Amino acid sequence: MRTFPTLLLLFAQFLVLGQAAKKYTSFAQASASPNEVKWLDLPCEDVSRVHTELSKLPNLASFYLTGCAIEKLPNVITEATSISLLKLQDNQLQTLPPTIKNLNQLSVINLRNN
Repeated sequence: MRTFPTLLLLFAQFLVLGQAAKKYTSFAQASASPNEVKWLDLPCEDVSRVHTELSKLPNLASFYLTGCAIEKLPNVITEATSISLLKLQDNQLQTLPPTIKNLNQLSVINLRNN
């Protein structure tokens, strides 16, 4: 039955972006065309760069940061106000910062297995 949550997340992705967007899988890849990046599925190796690189992606709508054992959400994520889908599953988050309310476009957040 794990198929249903996956389908639901894919459907949410489609609703949020309105179309199938290209998935970027690193800051190095995204930096080639930062204004075109709508979907970023960040590898754990790039977590340390979130503070300096995320603000360079003004149209980011979907941000995935999964399985990286992060304990605290980087504040810069709550400054990326264009994010509407935030996938943070399989980390070690205990709380979310009060500034999460700054994500006015946020419609889907996945916090499973934290």
